[in-house]
Amino acid sequence: MYIWKNENLNIRNQLRASKCIGITPQYLSNICGRKVSISKTLAYCIVKFIDINAEIEDYFEKKGE
Repeated sequence: MYIWKNENLNIRNQLRASKCIGITPQYLSNICGRKVSISKTLAYCIVKFIDINAEIEDYFEKKGE
């Protein structure tokens, strides 16, 4: 499971991002607020929405196993 790395970093247009990624805006807000941990696949989708050249480790940290 992965959790958002930086508490101060947020996605600018969460409504557009959530539609593109296929999740609700509230769930994306919870991810950015570090309230939930997510799967590697969802973390990958979010990262690629933000920056096509970024890696998961740039925005998320691995939480447990």
